[in-house]
Amino acid sequence: MFLFFENVHYQYRQGLYDESEYQAHRKAWRLFFENSKTAAKNWCDYRGIVSPKLKAEIDSLIGESACVQE
Repeated sequence: MFLFFENVHYQYRQGLYDESEYQAHRKAWRLFFENSKTAAKNWCDYRGIVSPKLKAEIDSLIGESACVQE
C-alpha cells in the first residue's frame, strides 16, 4: 500500500493528478489508517525510506506523534 501511496504522491507532484483527485486519495489514505490496527505501526517502520515530502504528508494524516517512541 505504501508504494501505491508513494506513486500517487509522486504523480501528483509531477502534475499528473489534479487537486480533487489527489484529495480523494488523501481521504482514502486517512480511512486506511483509521480502519487498520497495524497500518500506523507499519508506516512508522517504513517511513524512513520514502521521500521527505511523502513522509510529511502521511505523518500529517496520522498525527506527528504516531511514530514517536515513548
